[in-house]
Amino acid sequence: DRLEDAPMIAREPTASAYRAQLSQQHEVRALLLSRYGANHPAVRAVQTQIRLTEARVDDAERHTVALLQQEYLSALQQEQQLAGELEARVAEADVLQRSLQARAARAEAVAADRQEYDRLVRRDRELQAYERLQTSDAHVVAPARPVGTPGDIARQRALLSFGLAA
Repeated sequence: DRLEDAPMIAREPTASAYRAQLSQQHEVRALLLSRYGANHPAVRAVQTQIRLTEARVDDAERHTVALLQQEYLSALQQEQQLAGELEARVAEADVLQRSLQARAARAEAVAADRQEYDRLVRRDRELQAYERLQTSDAHVVAPARPVGTPGDIARQRALLSFGLAA
């Protein structure tokens, strides 16, 4: 593969101009060779110009290759830097995710604790209400009469039905 076939090298303006000049010099040399011999001073002068132009093309192509290598290395370095930053961001996101999960678990525990606290407060209020009931000075208004046998109950009902109950 020839270097000038590479797209970045072919589009480089300085090397392209030298290649165009080289092409013209080859045409002039061919014309001069058709009229004169290879040892003619005009042919030799054009041959010298061709060698100089070829050297200029090589220099321009080497310069372009060096620039491309520099750009590539810079891009590679930037890619590595970005990959490192991405890795750091992924690690940071993992930490944040675990933190959010821990917060959610704590929030659930707090909600459960709050429900238990509310239940205990309600029970405490009930117990305080029972304590406030005064039972120390309570007295029996009328003693309850013991219920007798089933026959006594039937007799009391019969008396009540006639209005004779005491």
